[in-house]
Amino acid sequence: MGRVILPVVLGGLLLGVLGAVYWPAPGPRYAGEPVGHWLALSVSEDHRERLRAEAVLGGMGAEAVPELARALRARESRVTLWHRRVRQWLLPGGRPAPSAEVRVAAAVRQVARLGSAGRAAAPALREAVGSGPESGTEAAAVLVRLGRPALPVVLAALREDPPPVRNRLLTALERVEPSGWPDATVTALVDGLLGLHAADEAIERHRLPTVLARLGGGDPRVPAVLADLVERGSAEERLAAARGLAALGPAARGTTNALRVMLAADAPSERHAAAVAWWSVTREAEPVMPVLIGLVGDPEVGWRAAHLLGQIGAAAAPAVPVLLELLETEATHRPSRTPSMTAVALGKIGVEVPEAVVPGIVRLLEHARTDVRLNAAAAVQALGPGAAPAMPALVAMLRAGDPEERMTAANALAALGPVAQGAEGALDELARETSGDVLVGHVASSAREALRRIRGVAVTP
Repeated sequence: MGRVILPVVLGGLLLGVLGAVYWPAPGPRYAGEPVGHWLALSVSEDHRERLRAEAVLGGMGAEAVPELARALRARESRVTLWHRRVRQWLLPGGRPAPSAEVRVAAAVRQVARLGSAGRAAAPALREAVGSGPESGTEAAAVLVRLGRPALPVVLAALREDPPPVRNRLLTALERVEPSGWPDATVTALVDGLLGLHAADEAIERHRLPTVLARLGGGDPRVPAVLADLVERGSAEERLAAARGLAALGPAARGTTNALRVMLAADAPSERHAAAVAWWSVTREAEPVMPVLIGLVGDPEVGWRAAHLLGQIGAAAAPAVPVLLELLETEATHRPSRTPSMTAVALGKIGVEVPEAVVPGIVRLLEHARTDVRLNAAAAVQALGPGAAPAMPALVAMLRAGDPEERMTAANALAALGPVAQGAEGALDELARETSGDVLVGHVASSAREALRRIRGVAVTP
């Protein structure tokens, strides 16, 4: 008798397990199948199955959230691994079931598609943030984008969850756009982030300054925290804090003492970040000019320093001699297409103080090196009519053997406008050029555009 009962009991247990695994899941069904079926198909290798799944998933609404929450909590375990092996044994020709990581990622994407209707899935998204690196990062982004409805969940995760979860949430908060969030929501989140700043845990603190600057622009505590990081943080934290202060602008005026110290830092990247922050906060150029002049030739941050000098404008005139010297020595790849930031900076400064820039640019238009002439012509394009003394040198460039140089000179003459009437003859000649060469065609097109600008002819869009 016992020999009969034991196999029956074991068989019943096996049937029970198989029934629990393969019995149709509760919840809504779409096109006759549960949510999990379509999530699995959405990551199928068969593009037709993926398209069909995407079409079905697109029609799901908030009623699918409970099943999506179950999918978000999927994890690989010994039981699930055993189940996959048994299924493969029972159905050797069947398609392998997707891994938990893949199922979680598919569920995250579906919750993202639901938008605010998926807010009930916030607790499950919090758990998914702790899953695999890809699905966890995506889950953090979706959770943060839910905004106010998910705030309690986000705050709880920032307080209680392990560092990997907090770090993924910080990364997501770095990219969120909080403009539509209520003030109370932003304040509560800033409170949580300030608590995280004070905590002694292994989190990526260099992300905090960016997040605090994005969310807490109106909170007087934030500039003080960022200034403290500028003075006492690691190299990564100092850089991020300086950039955060730059983002806050005039709201961070009380932080200039910390920035003044950072302007003398050893690392060029830190001096540059401090200079950007100082200019953004105070709009005072004099303290940062020596720093920027010293940085324009730096291989790491030189182009960024030149960019800031261009933004400063007329007050950056003391840097013009150094910029002209650099334009004469630096190598630039295809300056007609991508002029150096030095040329761009000179153009922007020269718009406000042409007398400081134009004589040097005219001299460089006659330089022996082609790339120097092209960069100088690019600066003329930014200078506009204020660079009228450059016209004779530009006309000489119209006769160069290199079509790219002729095209760049024509573009610069177009920027001069009516003051370049003396160049019409040379431009007429170029405008009539015909050739199968594409670049020669661009030269002719640029020449015709220059003639229209010089003659004041309106161009119909």
